[in-house]
Amino acid sequence: MLLGVDIVEIERFDELLKRRPNIVSKIFTPDEIDYCNSSVSPSKHFAARFAAKEAFIKAFGLGMYKMPFRSIEVKSSNKRVPSIGLTNQACLGYLKDIADQIESVALSISHSKHSAVAVVIVDVKKDKQ
Repeated sequence: MLLGVDIVEIERFDELLKRRPNIVSKIFTPDEIDYCNSSVSPSKHFAARFAAKEAFIKAFGLGMYKMPFRSIEVKSSNKRVPSIGLTNQACLGYLKDIADQIESVALSISHSKHSAVAVVIVDVKKDKQ
């Protein structure tokens, strides 16, 4: 089992988005962008998804430049339960080794007025331990 956690200051993330609006398309998938922009507080949701991606990367002990953010996607079900998965981009090259290790991923996201936090627990396949 692997564990990762990350916390993001929403105001700081909002400032980043204002300074570098093009960064959104480098970090988030089109579905994530649509979901966040449909909210009353897009920055809060972008920050939470960023924290989830960081937590996932930390669970594997990787640096953020070794796993592209867009290879990780945070989804919400109709009941607004978040889940995390890898895009097709992650199933290529050296990232395929990581994708092959994953049995399941549990994700919890929460945010307050000032911060967004995410916890990721990854179950790895028994033969990959």
